[in-house]
Amino acid sequence: MSNKSKRQSIYYDKRNRTIYYDKKSKNGYVIPDNQMQRFNIFQNRYMVSLCVGILLYAFLDFKVRFGDIQAIAICAGIAVLIGAIMEYYFRFKLLPSFTIIEKFKPENELAVANNKNNPYSTLPKNRIIITIAFNLILGAAMIISVFFIKADNTIKMLGNVAMVILGSFSLYTGINHYLMFKKGNK
Repeated sequence: MSNKSKRQSIYYDKRNRTIYYDKKSKNGYVIPDNQMQRFNIFQNRYMVSLCVGILLYAFLDFKVRFGDIQAIAICAGIAVLIGAIMEYYFRFKLLPSFTIIEKFKPENELAVANNKNNPYSTLPKNRIIITIAFNLILGAAMIISVFFIKADNTIKMLGNVAMVILGSFSLYTGINHYLMFKKGNK
């Protein structure tokens, strides 16, 4: 069994370092503990930009000024722009600042952790708690925001459904992280 975390492309080597494996370049990037929070945000860049777009649509009055279709287009455009900026920063600024392991082979270089079934047993507690809190708060905020959006047409109704789905996924992720964390601390 490999020492791969639940998250895609995150591995731990023999020295228990956190390594991000980039499938495009086939390189591994050693993530320092003091950069992990920044890395997490940028690794989830597509979800972050999507959430920003949805929250912009939900809470700003673009729809009053421009109409529903134009408001969706503006919010989607902003979300795509944020995603592109985050992608550029992630690929060309953040990753190159880390130690690079060229031609990294995750299946061959994985170490056996304290508990092979639970990658959370080896991570710092503050990192796990921040991840849990972020997912739970984001999920709850997205689901609660649905109650403030008057779904008087099909587009708003679809937006509400999307927010409930994304919010539920975020809550599920937070609960899953919590259960893994709790299991790793026994």
